[in-house]
Amino acid sequence: MKRIGLVVGFFSMLSYPTYACEIKSITEPVNITVNGNNRTYPFMLKFNSDIADCTNIFLTFTSSNTSSYNGKFRSAGVLTIPYIISSDQNGSFPIKSYSTLSNAEKFTPIKNTQLYINLDGVTDEYSLPFGVHTDTFNFFVYRGTNVSSAVLLNGFTVAATINVPPRIDLSLVDTGASFNLNDTVQNLNFGELEENEQLSADLVIRSNGKYTISLSSQNSWALLNSIQNDRITYSFYLNDQRLDGPGSSNIIYDAFQNNSFANRELRYRLMVKIGPTEGRASGNYSDVIVVTTTTKL
Repeated sequence: MKRIGLVVGFFSMLSYPTYACEIKSITEPVNITVNGNNRTYPFMLKFNSDIADCTNIFLTFTSSNTSSYNGKFRSAGVLTIPYIISSDQNGSFPIKSYSTLSNAEKFTPIKNTQLYINLDGVTDEYSLPFGVHTDTFNFFVYRGTNVSSAVLLNGFTVAATINVPPRIDLSLVDTGASFNLNDTVQNLNFGELEENEQLSADLVIRSNGKYTISLSSQNSWALLNSIQNDRITYSFYLNDQRLDGPGSSNIIYDAFQNNSFANRELRYRLMVKIGPTEGRASGNYSDVIVVTTTTKL
């Protein structure tokens, strides 16, 4: 299940003496929705039309969440996604805070100056935790031939929001096998059924947030001989926890990842243990268990 959110931000001007070289506005997409494993998102810094006065300029940036140019977005009170603002797509030229500037880092603005939000640690679609993450960007413009004597011209503050859609994928594999997005069916073939016989498979889930696992049995947790209309009950376990029950057809198992977001891939052992077979009619017995995962806040 996937959701796309509409995110809305606001901006406010800081009051400084008027100079010709001013930041006028920041245009979209400061409010962004993360797209797959894309780590770079552009936005525009608009200066006024009198660019002739925008010489010997130093542009600085600080994150309100960290008081540093090495910013972090925040969600539910927890610092989450690290990032920098840079003048290039690769993040090689970050816009730094005033205290970390060198004289070599002069900035030459144009009327529409494109900058980039570079998110750190994005390796795949599951890298960023699901949810809405916020910070406030603080930009300041200084003018001078060197940093130590540069004069503050003006500043601009803008609220930034990143919406990370939920992502979850599952795989049913042989015990110990690797995640395979195309492997979603397992056949547990017991051969001749014997009481207490058991077989297992692994459910491997990749996700960027919390989720529930829903387990449903076609025959209410029993193997059915459709010709003789006979049943053999079985026990069903998830990670050694027995989940089947008389007449039960749907079970919700709450699973979640910890706040450190360290485990984007989790493995669950599914096991079937055969119940009493004595006195049952001969023939083929079967059941179908369907596993469904759903993201949750």
